[in-house]
This record gives sequence, structure tokens and C-alpha cells, in this order.
Amino acid sequence: MNKNRWGVDRFDLEDQIMSYYQSCRDLELLAEMMYDGPEPYTADQTHTALTGLAAIMEARANKLNDVFMKLFELENYNRQTRDWNDWFNVEELEPN
Repeated sequence: MNKNRWGVDRFDLEDQIMSYYQSCRDLELLAEMMYDGPEPYTADQTHTALTGLAAIMEARANKLNDVFMKLFELENYNRQTRDWNDWFNVEELEPN
């Protein structure tokens, strides 16, 4: 299958979905090491690890969403939306 004009195809979307599911395995590994590892995590280590994992999951979700939008040419990747935004500056309508 050929990639669309944004350089993505359904395999890119599938790859991003599988990447997001990697977060589940990351969370399982983290839980295993926190509770069954050689040294228990302190509250600070737990907070740091969970906050870092949340940031990674958010980045993966954003990447997945971007590939989805590109594949189906939605929002900013839609030719009609882009053309409309080129002709019509939305910021000019916003009240001061």
C-alpha cells in the first residue's frame, strides 16, 4: 500500500498502536520491580517513576493521534481545512 501525501499508511498507524501497548508492559515491569525487586522503591522513587511513565504514555498517545490525523487527513491535515485557514485568518475574529 502506498503512503498518503503526509507520508503515512495503515501500517504506520498499526505501529503506533502497538507502541502505545508497550506502555502496558512498561507498567507491568515497573510494578514488578517496585514490589518484587531486590530493593523496594521509596515514595520519591515511586513518584518519579510513575510521573516519567505518564509522560512517555502521553507522548505515545500524541504520536498515535498525529499519525491517525495524517492517515485520515483530519483537522490540520485536511486540505479543505488548510485552504480555509489560508484564506480566512481566525485570529482576526477573536475579541480583544
